[in-house]
Amino acid sequence: ANVILSDGRDAGQVLHRELDARRQQLGQLLNLAVQSGDAEAARNIQTQLAAIQSQMADAYRYDQLGANVGMFGAGLNQQALLSLLNSGLLGG
Repeated sequence: ANVILSDGRDAGQVLHRELDARRQQLGQLLNLAVQSGDAEAARNIQTQLAAIQSQMADAYRYDQLGANVGMFGAGLNQQALLSLLNSGLLGG
């Protein structure tokens, strides 16, 4: 379960870094659009920024959900193992 938990967190961190890099790029493009007076481009970029911020929030929620599922699974595994040990099936 720890491997699954670690893999889930690693994937979440990679996704967050990718989205953050894209957010920074769009922020720079937004500045250029505003400086050049291109209101339509600025609106389009703002829409893209809002979508990325939403994706980042979703990625965080999924990362937390994955961590919770991993911990729940580890708890179930521990309970099953203790049950087997207590029943004498594992020679304990």
